[in-house]
Amino acid sequence: MKSPRNNGVLPAICLVSELSPPPGGMAVQAEMLTANLRREGHAVINVPTNALAHRSVWRRIPLLRGMVNLSLFLSRLWPACFKADVVHVFSHSYLSFFLFTFPAVAAGKVMGKHVILHYHGGSAGAFLKRWFWLARLALEIADRIVVPSGFLAAVFLRHHLLTVEVPNILALDSLPFRERSPLQPHVIMARHLEPEYNVACGLRAFATLRQTYPRATLTIAGDGSEKAMLTSLCRELGITHGVTFTGNVENAQMKTLYDHADIYLNTSRVDNQPVSILEAFACGLPVVSTAVGGIPFMTRHGEDAMLAPDNDAAQLAAHMIALLQDNALSTRLIHQARQRTQEHSWKPIYSKLLRLYRGEPPT
Repeated sequence: MKSPRNNGVLPAICLVSELSPPPGGMAVQAEMLTANLRREGHAVINVPTNALAHRSVWRRIPLLRGMVNLSLFLSRLWPACFKADVVHVFSHSYLSFFLFTFPAVAAGKVMGKHVILHYHGGSAGAFLKRWFWLARLALEIADRIVVPSGFLAAVFLRHHLLTVEVPNILALDSLPFRERSPLQPHVIMARHLEPEYNVACGLRAFATLRQTYPRATLTIAGDGSEKAMLTSLCRELGITHGVTFTGNVENAQMKTLYDHADIYLNTSRVDNQPVSILEAFACGLPVVSTAVGGIPFMTRHGEDAMLAPDNDAAQLAAHMIALLQDNALSTRLIHQARQRTQEHSWKPIYSKLLRLYRGEPPT
């Protein structure tokens, strides 16, 4: 096997991942990693798993769009692996794992490259419980498995797989911190409108909040398959005039939305280490969230966030009201949360990654 360069020349990286558009957590992480690695002097070759253009006419034909996208991916994968020293694969669960992660890991190993499988996503437990017998073929031949949280590290350990924790990157310099005192009832959610993020629960919590704060507002940044249902739910709850759906928002524009809000609300049912919560921390937004997946690993209830059980709209609303009525509580959360973001700065993350790229033991 060809070893990563240790002679002072920085390893060239083939980075396999989703890329924007549309914007998404893993795509944003891939773009920030690419930009930071290039600033450090690495050659980075991106191989998008969503290679088919976002507005392509092929996307209107369900089965054909998948075939075209996979063909484009595979045609770009092999030349990129050939030019690289390290194949760094961002991985999801289920079908995506077998269509994209598996071929990327296999291509890297066949070419004698150093392969890092970087697993993202809160559904790892259910995925590995059902599909480990097949997924292990890729997991066990990768040189390293990287995860962004202790939550995922524990999931993989249950299957006797050791991992290296590398936190998600946070562009702290580009996120403007603003201390809110006193808080105003301006709430923001920033997740795709898909079932796993349970935005409907957020709407119900907001409707309860409006009973105490009739002029409260909610901005929902994201788009997805549940848009029509959620719009209808707003009408049923009588909150249409207080809710704004922005659609997908470019990452660079999110900081403006954060700056205009006072509380970040997250209602996901399956999650790992949502970057949107970290961004809210960095901007000075107190966070109210469901305590699912990896979220209790990255937050501490009553210290840097307020956590509620899964799908508990009443408790989420109660937490928001508590923050609005207790200035000492909200101030403590804001400052503690901001301190937590320092572990997500680029310098310590790059130190870990460079050791991994060079095939050195992790620190």
